[in-house]
Amino acid sequence: MKKRWLSLILILSCLVAAAFNACADNKLPEPETTAATEITTTTTAATTTTESTTTALTTTETTAPTTTTARSSEPLMSGRTTTIADGVTITAQRDTYPTGTTHIPVNWRNDGKETILFGDSFTLQVWDGGAWAEAEPLGRMVFLTIGYLLAPGESREHTYPVEEYYGSLPPGRYRIAAHYIYDKDRPINKYYIFPMVYAEFAIK
Repeated sequence: MKKRWLSLILILSCLVAAAFNACADNKLPEPETTAATEITTTTTAATTTTESTTTALTTTETTAPTTTTARSSEPLMSGRTTTIADGVTITAQRDTYPTGTTHIPVNWRNDGKETILFGDSFTLQVWDGGAWAEAEPLGRMVFLTIGYLLAPGESREHTYPVEEYYGSLPPGRYRIAAHYIYDKDRPINKYYIFPMVYAEFAIK
């Protein structure tokens, strides 16, 4: 009888030992660690997406076209056919200037019905006793591309640096020749007929 009980105890001991070893060899997964890893991965992905969107918006703002920097680079006077209207005049502030005068101040006046636009460009003409002739400039005449609006009924003073482009003027009769465009005609093309105005003065 004792031998039988000892045999049963030995068999149970072996079964318990075998079960313990099987548990030791097959570990269960760690769900908390895996979950933490998944959360970290999701957070990283979300951060990456946010950074990409910000970069795209910044690039779009930076590369947006600036039609203003592109239009300002075009010549002011380069234009389209129009009908020359009356009412625009320019007048030198004085009839006579002394020798050594460097600048001629001129009053622009618009008594017409349309807003006009004029710039810094001009030429100088001299009376040769029978007709007006173009005065000889010192060199190439370069002007800023800039426009001045003059609405109907308005006046504006503008000064022309005659000595800068033509040197010291000897005594004689001169006139400043300037042109303008009608604001409604912009943009203009190479066939544009520029209305001309003149301001006479004398150097004595």
